[in-house]
Amino acid sequence: MLIDPGAVPKGNATKEFIESLQLKPGQVVYKCPKCCSIKPDRAHHCSVCKRCIRKMDHHCPWVNNCVGENNQKYFVLFTSEDLIFSQPITEEDIIPVLQMFSDPVQNRDVKARKKTGKFFS
Repeated sequence: MLIDPGAVPKGNATKEFIESLQLKPGQVVYKCPKCCSIKPDRAHHCSVCKRCIRKMDHHCPWVNNCVGENNQKYFVLFTSEDLIFSQPITEEDIIPVLQMFSDPVQNRDVKARKKTGKFFS
């Protein structure tokens, strides 16, 4: 997933930029102390990426990227496809192992023992 998660530009919290926003009286602007950027509503700073992400959900180590506003639907599709395509492999590997452990005395199937070795290796 090489899609930008919705990162806020770093270092945009300068005095000139804040003045150019033409804020209404009483309107508050939040600044991230870690990356010196103006934080929009629902933005959070990721300690791994070292940047603020709009509508950040989490930082995923599997895709090495944050999941945020711009890439959340792609992340959901990715995890759904992973679940769907790994199901046949899981059934092929887990069922013989469970059968072997359900009745280990009577079920001395060589195939199940091979699957157990494959599963635990």
